[in-house]
Amino acid sequence: MILMGTLAIGTDVPLSIQKAFYELKKEGHLLFICPYEYASQFFQQYVDGFIASNGRYVIYRNKVL
Repeated sequence: MILMGTLAIGTDVPLSIQKAFYELKKEGHLLFICPYEYASQFFQQYVDGFIASNGRYVIYRNKVL
């Protein structure tokens, strides 16, 4: 679970977080962030998808599932 505001400082995604995302993806992990409304603004380029509405709305690689 990722809590709002724990991965970004204002609108900036710290380099340490960017590197962590890169390492996770390199190891084959899929990265999802919740809540969509907040995270989509800042993390679109780093993750595979977003989860919203208590799991009822999932976006995976820019497609709603």
